[in-house]
Amino acid sequence: MDLIDKINEWDSDLSVRPFDSEDFNSIYEILDYKEKNFFKQFSPTSGHSYPTFWDRLESWLGNVSDDCNRRALFEFTLNVHFITEEDIRHLFLSAFSGPIKRWIIDLHDIVLDQHVDEKLNIQLHNSNTWYCSVTDMAIGISEFYKVNRIEGIGIRPDCNTLATLGDKKAIQTYISKKGFNQIVLLEDFVGSGSQVVPILKECSTYFGNMPILFVPLIICSNGLKEISEELACHNNWRIEPLIEIGEDDLLNLNTDLSDKPLEREIVKIAEDFSRSKNMPVGVDPVYGFGKTGALIVLNSNTPNNTMPFIWWTDNWNALFPRSSRT
Repeated sequence: MDLIDKINEWDSDLSVRPFDSEDFNSIYEILDYKEKNFFKQFSPTSGHSYPTFWDRLESWLGNVSDDCNRRALFEFTLNVHFITEEDIRHLFLSAFSGPIKRWIIDLHDIVLDQHVDEKLNIQLHNSNTWYCSVTDMAIGISEFYKVNRIEGIGIRPDCNTLATLGDKKAIQTYISKKGFNQIVLLEDFVGSGSQVVPILKECSTYFGNMPILFVPLIICSNGLKEISEELACHNNWRIEPLIEIGEDDLLNLNTDLSDKPLEREIVKIAEDFSRSKNMPVGVDPVYGFGKTGALIVLNSNTPNNTMPFIWWTDNWNALFPRSSRT
């Protein structure tokens, strides 16, 4: 299938129109801009041996034989939210200048006077705060420390590693030796929250009663609910997400499809796709892990909370193939 020929064929048929766009060429122009500026950052396909975005898109559309379904998939590509490297850097800056600073002000009763920046910097830098990721987001490498100019902290672990392989006594000794007053945990994306909650529970045994702030850069509404309920049992924990993806930005069983004809077609395609797919435990074949129905792709990977027909690779051509941990 030659995509350009197909697009011109669709636009030449006046009886065929996109659901929400002016024409199919305008969709192509938007995707062309995104491909040139954003999609090339997608790490799982950055190697020379992997197909380009356009090749993957053609193959993805080729998964279905009906032209009506192909047109729906093509238009729906605009609904996939791609998070770029620059987006993550800006979110790191926003996390530091927003929820983290506000938390420090509340935690230490810092008066908002002419000395506020000096008092904040004492707590935010100089080894008073330990910044760690929750799962495998390497915040030391991925610029959280760099863009916020945080120095003097040589060990920048993720809590999943601490919870799995860590020596509780050694961790507590390190915290005491460094003189940390509080801990900030970060995560780039949280879907249903089921992966994060056990890690946070285990880390509670390491960190004790130290004040802890959890800042998800992006979190789905079901995950925020799950984690908030868990952390409510601990008076030293607080969660302050930067961006919450509400139900209106998800496509799952709770979505009202009555006035969303494109989404109705996509759910039908996802249901047809799901009938022959054997997903990992916890991954719903239509809506993804936890039945979240996310439409998010990070430049580093596609979360399994995102609808599987976008990332699944077993007997299916993926648009943004997921690099799995298992």
